[in-house]
Amino acid sequence: MRKTELNFFENGNCLAGYDYYPFYEIFKSIRFLIGIKAKNEKELRGIYYTIIIQCTTLIEGMSGQIINSSIEHRFYEVENFSEKDKEFYKRILQNLEKTVNNSFFRELEKNWEVVYDQDLKKAVNEKDSELWKSITTLFQIRNAISHGHLLTVEYHPTGNNNDFDIKVLDKYKGIYSFLTEKKLIEADRLGMVHLVNKKVVEFFIEEATKFINAIILSIPNNRDKSLAMNKYQFIREQTL
Repeated sequence: MRKTELNFFENGNCLAGYDYYPFYEIFKSIRFLIGIKAKNEKELRGIYYTIIIQCTTLIEGMSGQIINSSIEHRFYEVENFSEKDKEFYKRILQNLEKTVNNSFFRELEKNWEVVYDQDLKKAVNEKDSELWKSITTLFQIRNAISHGHLLTVEYHPTGNNNDFDIKVLDKYKGIYSFLTEKKLIEADRLGMVHLVNKKVVEFFIEEATKFINAIILSIPNNRDKSLAMNKYQFIREQTL
């Protein structure tokens, strides 16, 4: 499709367009997904794993936009430089912007330190000592799912009636330990355990939102903090 008629637009000779952030629409759909009536437990777990991935999309998308809000402002400041310096600093800013736009969560700390001269992990832990660990676990789940890793859960008899020790192997072992520590793991009616349930996804939804707020409040420069808050609010209010 190469042409369209804009029925709401009176002057067809002017450029029209819009800015839109699909990643936030993905996050907003979570409440809809939670409300879906699944046909069976397997289908329900599929929904829960989808929500986990959506939470990581929010964090990567929003953290990148927060950093970019400060980079974008520097482009305006560069306009006051001499022509020679202007081109030099614009190239640096463009390269930094490109790096941020192509980064994943694992590069967040490095990008944050370049832009804000701050140890982000330390700053977040000062506000909530468990929050960084929660988000790291969230991304471990996402990566294990996305890379197709096998989830193996073994039940070892203890010799005490029907009691069994639970062992989760390989990539999911640390994830299971974290969720157990947070008292989020529940057994189903047969005594089987799974990595996701409603408590787990609601926990990570809350942690993802807390993390975004925490990194914004961690920004040391008040002007940059204000830019980040405005960008966050702008993205949240965007609708088509």
